[in-house]
Amino acid sequence: MSKQKTILILFVKAGGGHESAAKSIKVKLEKFGHKVILVDMLASSPKWAQKQFDTGYVILTENLPWLWISINKMWNFHWFNLCTYWIFKLLCQNHIKKMILENNPDMILSTYFFGQKLSQNILISNQLKIPNYTIVSEIFQVPKIWFTFPGQYIIFSDQAFAIAKAVTQNYKIKSTIIKFGYFFNSLFNTIIQPKVNNNNQPFSILILGGGSSLPKGAQLLSKILELKEKTIINLVCGRNQNLYKQCLEIKNTHSTSNHILNIWAFTDAIPDLISNCDVIVTKGGPAVIFESLSQIKPVIIYDYIKPQEKGNVDFVLNNGFGIFEPDFDKLLGLLTRIITNPNILEEYKSKIKQANIKSDEEALINFLEYQFTSN
Repeated sequence: MSKQKTILILFVKAGGGHESAAKSIKVKLEKFGHKVILVDMLASSPKWAQKQFDTGYVILTENLPWLWISINKMWNFHWFNLCTYWIFKLLCQNHIKKMILENNPDMILSTYFFGQKLSQNILISNQLKIPNYTIVSEIFQVPKIWFTFPGQYIIFSDQAFAIAKAVTQNYKIKSTIIKFGYFFNSLFNTIIQPKVNNNNQPFSILILGGGSSLPKGAQLLSKILELKEKTIINLVCGRNQNLYKQCLEIKNTHSTSNHILNIWAFTDAIPDLISNCDVIVTKGGPAVIFESLSQIKPVIIYDYIKPQEKGNVDFVLNNGFGIFEPDFDKLLGLLTRIITNPNILEEYKSKIKQANIKSDEEALINFLEYQFTSN
């Protein structure tokens, strides 16, 4: 084990995925005795900018998907990426510079594109030589903007590797691409034992999205409550307070006598909730999908963000790990069939079990630790 080092992890709160990845890495690096500082890159920017990146992303992807798709297409143009970078630079460069100079880190990690470029410019201007990596939190269909500038990129699939190589060759930039296996919280690499005896419990449905996003969550809950079969329903709203209030109102005003309904805000009980459920209804984000599959839990995906989450959906469908069903009426019928015919679920579980999906997070952490011991 190396001596204690100081590590900065740069992130933004957009959607919750970048922050979640940063926090997971922080916990693992701290086990080596290192001091890990999470840096919200926009923490010192105007409130409107913070809100735009935090809630604006969710609003775009859920309510204006056509606009989000258009923005993604614009990322194919280098000039657009440069313009986006300069706007971001104006908003957060001073804060990042302050955190670097005050803490004098031994390593910098970024879980958001532009983090490495901004921090590297600061290092060069201050004649500092510090290892600097971008951890690409998207697994499969990674937007090209991640690889716009030279850097050291850590990716987690062959598809992401191919995208990174294509971008660097097209832009004629020199980057180091480092590939690991799937990236999600390695806590899920062992089967978490249920805290209750599921054999004596009704069929359990977990409705779960990202840290701040569960598209059409209230409408989905209302539809699932129409199930005639007795079920346990756990719905996690994350940091989405509006959704939390809507779901509590549904619980208080709808007849739920046929169901045991629990509404959760942001919670650390996700591992137990996954462990105790029979099926997970979710969006197309990578973290929930991979954490669920690692616990041999089939997933029903009802929504996803185009284009970057399409790869996650394809992964589930092509391997027979679950179902994509955006129509709530059809989803209700699907759940009815699954509840009344356990063999359907067992077929999915058998394929998931054979795949033996594990996180490569520990290998990533060991790689980062090795950078200290080898120098």
